[in-house]
Amino acid sequence: MDILYLENKAEETAILLEYRSVQMELTAILPFDVKLLYMIESTFKSNSMDHLMLFFTRMGDFGLVWIAAGLMLAFTSKYRREGVLLLVALAVGAIVGNLVMKPLIARPRPFMELEGIKNILGISFSYSFPSGHTTSSFAAAYMLTRYFGKKGALAYLPAALIAFSRMYFFVHYPSDIIGGIVTGTLCAHIVYEVSKKITKMSFPLQNG
Repeated sequence: MDILYLENKAEETAILLEYRSVQMELTAILPFDVKLLYMIESTFKSNSMDHLMLFFTRMGDFGLVWIAAGLMLAFTSKYRREGVLLLVALAVGAIVGNLVMKPLIARPRPFMELEGIKNILGISFSYSFPSGHTTSSFAAAYMLTRYFGKKGALAYLPAALIAFSRMYFFVHYPSDIIGGIVTGTLCAHIVYEVSKKITKMSFPLQNG
């Protein structure tokens, strides 16, 4: 029991040190993050852009647009498997990004740290890294591209605009967006590859 306890504590310590390392790296690149946010504001800020970015940021709220796409596919006989796996990828991304990484890294949002920035989206307190909107958007875009090729890859356009809108409104740093892209893509890739292996094991003759 003592050996198992020590091994578990060692694993917990290693994980904690890894995330502390991520926190230090994010702190080191903060000046670049802030500079890029203000550059986006000075370059693109306008009333018409406010409305356009609000449209895209609301599109990505809770990943609902991607959940709707997954459900639409899942309720068809031809694309039921693709729809279900899209939903699974979104769920995995949400668990990893929102329930694991955000509370462990615990990075405040830009509007909470930078002076003169208003929280115009009315976001309640939540952590910033990685961007949940970006995670779900790029997880969905990856799965749609895998299953539908060039047509599916069109999903990367709204995904990118949703991600950009989060920086536009100062609710995420650029590195949060990069973190969301990586997290969403990796989670979706894992779901895709695992589903392929399960299919091969379930139908070995069809895949042989």
